[in-house]
Amino acid sequence: MQAIVDCKSVYDFLTGPGSPIGVTDKRCAVDLIIGRESLNRMGATLRWAPTDRQLADALTKDAAEPTDLLRAAMRGKVYQLGDEPSLLAAAAVEREQRKAKSKSIKNPQAKAAAAAAIQRKFANKGGDSLSKAISVSFVSSARMVKVPTTGLNELEMRHLLEELASLAGEASVVVNSRTICKLKIPLEFVNVKFKGNQTLITLTFTKTTQMVQIQAGAAYLDTVEDTIKTMIAAYREYRGGGKILPLARGSDHLAQAFPQLENDIHSEYLDGVNIEAVPISLPLTEATHVPADEKYHEAVKSIMLVATESLQGFPEFKIKLQGILVSEFGALRPQVDTPAHYNMMDEDNLSEEASESLTPPQSTRQQRRRARREATAA
Repeated sequence: MQAIVDCKSVYDFLTGPGSPIGVTDKRCAVDLIIGRESLNRMGATLRWAPTDRQLADALTKDAAEPTDLLRAAMRGKVYQLGDEPSLLAAAAVEREQRKAKSKSIKNPQAKAAAAAAIQRKFANKGGDSLSKAISVSFVSSARMVKVPTTGLNELEMRHLLEELASLAGEASVVVNSRTICKLKIPLEFVNVKFKGNQTLITLTFTKTTQMVQIQAGAAYLDTVEDTIKTMIAAYREYRGGGKILPLARGSDHLAQAFPQLENDIHSEYLDGVNIEAVPISLPLTEATHVPADEKYHEAVKSIMLVATESLQGFPEFKIKLQGILVSEFGALRPQVDTPAHYNMMDEDNLSEEASESLTPPQSTRQQRRRARREATAA
């Protein structure tokens, strides 16, 4: 009832003598309001719409064909207006044929040639119109889009998502595994136009596809997609040459992450798991012609421990030195540095709860930042 009252009030205002717009625009504006209220009752969301006049005409005609199209749109979630140009072209062809007939063209060949020329003329126009097919999508069932991260490596993307989680604070959730980094943050943190909206959206970076999957409500998906796509593009330029590009409107919170992205690129998860890029490949043969003295073996063991700790950031050379100590000096084979509870788990079957339990503790920098926020709030 409220919608009907609102439409009547707008109609009274537009049809008043002081209205500054023309008659056609008045009808179009009222029809648009009626159409919008109909869409709201259907629970539909418009991601893209044609011109105001076309949308008003398509949604408010009482003819059987538009009604059937609208009914089909309610079932199929897509309202296709691409047939309208072809119908107009067909009507124009009939109109030209009637004009030709009224001129009493007696020559059948000339009459056929004129009809063919008319059809070609309007077929070309219809084709151009159809190539720009007009459609309205009802995306109540759409919940996910993907954004490419070309030009950024895994470490940079994990660092970006972990930094956003640190800025979002307690409201964010990070889920990590060896192939994905999933971040859940409030909608209001992504764009300030949704201030007060604590709905969580999900950003999932996949290592194999180099894509960020965005999961959000249909009403927010367009804005979130545009915001994240612009942020990733700006991050790529920022990492590539220090160039600063503008972010999407409303990205005030996301912009706070960029000063932290200039140096010290690292991932708390990768640092905690200590995944090495080079597989352990020690020699199969062990030295047998070595002294049996216990002091000798203790010395070799100490050298092995020092080498392992000192060359932690250089896995290739560490493995090479370990191999020499094993094959020539009779040292014991070292254990793989990766913790056992990571090696024993199948990452493909890793649940979100298990992944959360594997997430490393917060860094000192994150703890200091949280302490500052708590002090400010107090």
